[in-house]
Amino acid sequence: MKTTLYSSVLNSVFTRSCLGLMAAVLLVASSRADTHTWTGTGFFDNQTRLWSDPFNWNGGPPAANEAPPVVLIFPATTNRFSTNDIV
Repeated sequence: MKTTLYSSVLNSVFTRSCLGLMAAVLLVASSRADTHTWTGTGFFDNQTRLWSDPFNWNGGPPAANEAPPVVLIFPATTNRFSTNDIV
């Protein structure tokens, strides 16, 4: 009887731990944001200043159909003049 009770408790603790870990992994994966950092440099310093130009971004350009959350970073040290032509 003790062995059965012990294994039942152990299995239930193990099952809860596994379910909790799976839930945590799913939450972290779903909360991941796409981050794009503006450089404004263009291709070989050809400064188009267009958001659709992949050479103006670290992490690639943002897309109109990107799933939220999307994080756009415009550092103070870069040229902040830009044109949002993605909308």
